[in-house]
Amino acid sequence: MDAVERANGEILAESMSTSELSGMGTTLCALAVVEQDHRDALAVVNVGDSRVYRCDESGFHQLTEDHTVVQEMVKAGMITPQEAEVHEYRHHLSRALGIESKVVVDDWTLAPVSGHRYLLCSDGLTNEVHDRDIHAILLQSESPKEAADALVSQALQHGGSDNVTVVVVDVIDVALP
Repeated sequence: MDAVERANGEILAESMSTSELSGMGTTLCALAVVEQDHRDALAVVNVGDSRVYRCDESGFHQLTEDHTVVQEMVKAGMITPQEAEVHEYRHHLSRALGIESKVVVDDWTLAPVSGHRYLLCSDGLTNEVHDRDIHAILLQSESPKEAADALVSQALQHGGSDNVTVVVVDVIDVALP
């Protein structure tokens, strides 16, 4: 969390000191191996609408929640998820790094499980490629690099109207307690 708070402060300071960068901000999602109770765990952090997913034997699961005005409307029951997909404010962030001096960050840990594959991505992927297609590529790809390359390629083929950032991580070995 310290690194996220430092990054927020540095982005905010740069935004305030350089006029052409005024108002800039960014989203963040991250996955890291940490020690928790003398065991390895996976720490997840999220701010904005970049996402973390898990692909495992039970399917494809979005682990993070988008921090957008429209997602807050969905949670409040004001609109349906289907309406959110085409809402004119669907890309308006309610949280991001570099906007305010304090940022609210979602964070938690997960137990690593051999065979799980994680996808970290910007909305440049999820706006262009449907979840079922992302899932299929993750299942079909032998390596994380092959999966990431295929996902970026697919997003660019579908329009690539935003930056496309993709990281794929495989859990391949978990130490037993």
